Amino acid sequence: MKIFPLLLLFSSLYAATIHIHNDSPYSLNATIYSETNTELTSIEVHPGHMVKWQESFYDAKDYTKGPYRIVFTCPNGAVYGTVSKAAQNSTVYAKRARGKKKCRENAGRAPHRDFDNNQPHWKY
Repeated sequence: MKIFPLLLLFSSLYAATIHIHNDSPYSLNATIYSETNTELTSIEVHPGHMVKWQESFYDAKDYTKGPYRIVFTCPNGAVYGTVSKAAQNSTVYAKRARGKKKCRENAGRAPHRDFDNNQPHWKY
């Protein structure tokens, strides 16, 4: 019985926790920013997976108070979506983010040319 209060004490030492769910069909990169727009971390989240991010100890020098902004980006660097105000100890979902919520498969390739005189165009 003495262990349970200790667990509560140590769990409260962490200032913030954000659960990041990638419920999209794409592998996404989740970048977490503080309210002062400072990048805190960047995490790769595979489709159908969840990642738990914890902030520093409450009284640490680098502790940042929420709300946080999470930007989901595609493997090619395009923005998938943004969660503007994620509170401390919250859960965010990629499909609930604001944005296009699509990753182009061919965005990293060069345009296709059939002949030298034709304009570049995407081959679908």
